[in-house]
Amino acid sequence: MADPLAYKGYVTARWGAQMLGAMDKIKSEAATKTTYPFFIIYGTDDIATNMAGGEYLIQTAKNSK
Repeated sequence: MADPLAYKGYVTARWGAQMLGAMDKIKSEAATKTTYPFFIIYGTDDIATNMAGGEYLIQTAKNSK
């Protein structure tokens, strides 16, 4: 809470619904439509990022193996 860059306000129900919809669309479409090379890096001590998202992209993205 002391971080001046952290948002401390509120979100509306509409904003939350739109964000969840966007996340679902990304998960269902982006990974299977990603055909270009990409690089994912994250630290194991990172508490702001869910590493499962990167792992999902790695496992589901199309590739030319």
